[in-house]
Amino acid sequence: MANAKYPLLAREGWAHVSIVAVVALVVQFYGGTLWALPLWLALLFVLQFFRDPPRKIPDTPGLVVCPADGRVIAVGIADDPYLKRQALRVSVFMNVFNVHSNRMPVSGQVTQAWYHRGKFLNAALNKASEENERNALALHTENGCDIVV
Repeated sequence: MANAKYPLLAREGWAHVSIVAVVALVVQFYGGTLWALPLWLALLFVLQFFRDPPRKIPDTPGLVVCPADGRVIAVGIADDPYLKRQALRVSVFMNVFNVHSNRMPVSGQVTQAWYHRGKFLNAALNKASEENERNALALHTENGCDIVV
């Protein structure tokens, strides 16, 4: 069961859920179940997309956890465009059925933040990671490492 710190639905999802639910109710009232059924199915999809289940994070010093549900699709050395260095990059692909709430992979202090306006391309496309809207955070860990998420 979720508590106030970890709600079952991400706050960004409440507007979407509300809109689809109201439209489904109106169509149900005026058009009947047959017409409303696709909207009820859409509501289920929106609810599962914006779900935010609690996670039990191990309390092990120096541990790095995956920040997102999904599938690790690449691990390798890459140019870090934020801290201008070579770094180990771990790429995680989330499909529409994965939980889309991301969490911090390590404990540490946020030292910088970047926001990039962009497109909303299909995440399966290679250019999506460069052209899509995104945020990045630089973290300084307790053991002196700098990590970008």
